[in-house]
Amino acid sequence: MSIARKEIVGGLKELQSQENVRPDPRAFPSHLFGFSHPLKRRRLGIDEVASGNPAANPTGSRHSVSHDRNKPLQEKLPSQPADQAPPTGETNISNKFEFLIRAAKAQTGVLSESQKELVIANKRIADLTKQLDYAREECDSHYAKLNLTSKDYEKCRKKSLEDKLEWEAQEKDLKREKSELSSALEEAKDEIARSFMKGFHRAIEQVNILFPNTDLSVVDPLKIAVDGKIVAE
Repeated sequence: MSIARKEIVGGLKELQSQENVRPDPRAFPSHLFGFSHPLKRRRLGIDEVASGNPAANPTGSRHSVSHDRNKPLQEKLPSQPADQAPPTGETNISNKFEFLIRAAKAQTGVLSESQKELVIANKRIADLTKQLDYAREECDSHYAKLNLTSKDYEKCRKKSLEDKLEWEAQEKDLKREKSELSSALEEAKDEIARSFMKGFHRAIEQVNILFPNTDLSVVDPLKIAVDGKIVAE
């Protein structure tokens, strides 16, 4: 059960202002103490009981308090014992002060529990914040590694592309050189064949001069002499 803080402060100020003054029962709202009827009527009933009027108190009790559960603060107020004198204004002030103290203690207990829960919640938030910071650090670390790996991959890719282009250029140069060498070789072969045939014909002309009656028609640069005969190689 809790009570509004304004009610407590207001009650304490009211007690301070009425410390040396006999309180008027009408000054205290009956709902704060759980009375089922105004204080004035209740005091009149007590006076009638004191004068011996049985109609004013048919139960024979000198003090009764309403315990209507629908009214606020009922269960905080103890019932007046039958063998005690009726409450005076000072007693009412004391009871009210006592009630306010109990209510303040109850509020203090609730506040203490709330503070404990707040401490637990703050600790939990601090732990979660640490975990979040750690997760962020891990994420940043992985991102940095991934970024570094990505940069290394990009460097390797560029290097590979450059090497490929360089190799393709070298391949083209080699193909060109090979083609040039092949052409030069063929030209050299042709030149050698031409030179050979030219030298052979010169030799035949010289032999005709030396031996004009000799038949040199069977002589061929691609034939060889075997056992005194000219045969194909």
